[in-house]
Amino acid sequence: MERRVRGNSHARCGVGENPEIASKDYLSLLPGAFSSGTPKYEDFRIVLEEIVRICFPNELIPSPYPYAWPDAGELTAGGAFSLAWRCLDAQFWGVAQRRKRIFLLADFAGPLAPQLLFDVFGETENCGKEVT
Repeated sequence: MERRVRGNSHARCGVGENPEIASKDYLSLLPGAFSSGTPKYEDFRIVLEEIVRICFPNELIPSPYPYAWPDAGELTAGGAFSLAWRCLDAQFWGVAQRRKRIFLLADFAGPLAPQLLFDVFGETENCGKEVT
């Protein structure tokens, strides 16, 4: 996971471009990742943990068990790292089909991931709420 995420940032940021843009990466997953794995909910926890470990190698992410992962949320580490996720449906973005996806946005150099993922929609305090 580490190579893939870091590789994405380098591929999008060429010479002379803003290096802050290169520190933000995104990943798209199917909503089943919220509940899959053994024990239940383990797959999404592993994805979050592997992304966090890029900056903090010994960090552990607890499982939400017996509860489910929320459709939207965030993890932050002061001003050094942030990660936000949100489940979105393609039908609300101009596509003529229902296709839900989990979008994860990580900022490896600051606290902007939640702002970029939630403020774009004008919902500054929506990260803790379920998104339908």
